[in-house]
Amino acid sequence: HRLDKVTSGVIVFARMPEAHRNLNRAFETRTVTKTYHALICGRPAWERYVARQPLRSGVGHAKRTVVDARQGAAALTHFHLLERFAAHALVEASPKTGRTHQIRAHLSALGFPVLGDSLYGAPPTTLIARPALHAFSLFLPHPMSGEFMAFQAPYPSDFTQALQALQPAW
Repeated sequence: HRLDKVTSGVIVFARMPEAHRNLNRAFETRTVTKTYHALICGRPAWERYVARQPLRSGVGHAKRTVVDARQGAAALTHFHLLERFAAHALVEASPKTGRTHQIRAHLSALGFPVLGDSLYGAPPTTLIARPALHAFSLFLPHPMSGEFMAFQAPYPSDFTQALQALQPAW
């Protein structure tokens, strides 16, 4: 399991080789459910959306991931709108495949880049100094017992402050 270095949130580490093998197998067989929250630029009209655009990583000098129908690998991300603001929104993303920058690339291709994500087309902002993407939860089998476990990470202060700044002032 990996996170982009600018992404906050929950991550799992194995401390023993057998646990590592079992966790790898769980991720490979897509037994793990990953849920992310993102603050995005723009207000999507949809409540739910499934992005199926194939992605190719390592493109150009910046090593971006791009939609590429001919050379891209299959990629699937489920999006759920959580809240709309004046010019932004909070969405939940559940990637079903594990492509590099998958959520960021899919949102950018949809015209809703992650707030603060200049690599994927977000305009400059003072609301947050990094892409507003947070690994919110993981649901996975225990690597030794197989019993399912759920982990959740609260928003870090920069994400919370950006979220609060987007709330309407009453």
